[in-house]
Amino acid sequence: MGCQEIYELVGTDPSAVIPQRSVLASLKPLGAGTPHCESLRSYYLTLAHMHHVSPRIMAKDIIIPRLGLERFGHNFQEWNLPLFNGIGAVPEKWAELLSSLTGQAGLDDLTLTALRPYTSTKRLMIDMKRWCPLCFSEAARDGRVYGHLLWEIAAVSVCPKHGVNLVSNCICNNEDSQSNFSKVKPAKIYLPGICSSCGRPLVETSMNMTTAASQREIKRAQIVGDMLTDIERLKEGTNGIDVFLNNAVRYFAKGNATAFAKMLHIDKVSLHNWIHRTHLPSLYQIVEIALTFQCSMVDVMLGDRVAFGEITLDIQDRTQKPFRTNKRRKLSKNVVKRRLEALLTDIHPISLTSAVAKIGMGRRRLRRDYPDIERRILQRNQAYRTSKQKSMVEQRYDLFRQCAAKLMSEGIEPTTRLVGERLGGNLLIIKGKNKLACHAICEEVIRSSQEDRGRQR
Repeated sequence: MGCQEIYELVGTDPSAVIPQRSVLASLKPLGAGTPHCESLRSYYLTLAHMHHVSPRIMAKDIIIPRLGLERFGHNFQEWNLPLFNGIGAVPEKWAELLSSLTGQAGLDDLTLTALRPYTSTKRLMIDMKRWCPLCFSEAARDGRVYGHLLWEIAAVSVCPKHGVNLVSNCICNNEDSQSNFSKVKPAKIYLPGICSSCGRPLVETSMNMTTAASQREIKRAQIVGDMLTDIERLKEGTNGIDVFLNNAVRYFAKGNATAFAKMLHIDKVSLHNWIHRTHLPSLYQIVEIALTFQCSMVDVMLGDRVAFGEITLDIQDRTQKPFRTNKRRKLSKNVVKRRLEALLTDIHPISLTSAVAKIGMGRRRLRRDYPDIERRILQRNQAYRTSKQKSMVEQRYDLFRQCAAKLMSEGIEPTTRLVGERLGGNLLIIKGKNKLACHAICEEVIRSSQEDRGRQR
């Protein structure tokens, strides 16, 4: 119901129409219908920034109550999870709700929900932030910097437009951690083109990190980008990848599925499950099939009739089989124990997760077979982290004391607020339980200054 049907129109023009109002700003998503489509996470972060609230507060006060999830003890961090742009119920509900709140239709195209009948969630989305500095640079010149949905897909590791590998680290991660103790860290800004750790634009801090990508990786990214462009066909399709594989087996292997599986370096059990729809292939596997048959991913997923006679199979001698994850090689107990003891004598303690990844074993096996070594690794790493954190806090206290003494020398009586403003207003030690210690430092500086004046008199 429009506003003109509720309120009487003011004025003499009978054709005046009051437009429909929205709860949130009617932000238009960028790159819709192209390989450079904006992701739902990028859209939501930009929307929260426009309203001058954090993404968590917007989720807590606006999104979650309307979804009816506040009674479940929600942590309001769904927008920060890899599944937020995936194929599950979460992106579908969020896209529908954001469409109603902003008045922008088609926000489900900013996710991969259209792929739900065709692929599994395995190896679908990446769990880290990635970007192309060259795309950020062009977007900064043209208008709004935004995150691409293509960058969050696990099967893509390069930018197809510029042919460079995607970057996942800001320059602040490569700086010496000791030099960061005395630096004032800004408040976190959750925007696609801003580093949440140092607050600097990613286009400035990562431009020198770009490296050229291989041609096969560029081709893989282009195929996925073409799928995003043609995603409307998937919403209307009725067939599946089983139809495509059945036709391919009959044409290339004369109906012999085992020979076809060997031809493509696929496990025959996996091929059987895909053909009979017992399991769905991952998106990475669909990309490999499309690369092999030199056709589009949409043709593979819809099972459309492809002119197989015009196709030259791109079959390579792959030492690593891309269609399945390589199994972890089981190590002997003597080798594992020797490697664990070497980690205990290392100068730099590491976490338990890093230890099992470095050795090449599972954490469950470590807990079951080597409980004493596991406990020693945990205690050693905890002691190292505690001492490092204590040293960091002490150095920040020294920085706070120096700033307070400088204010006192200028004739200004230092307070926690004044010192915080001088340091940028965001020094971490003036918050929470360390605030009392900062008050004590200010009183100590004032008392020491008064004693010095008394001696001079």
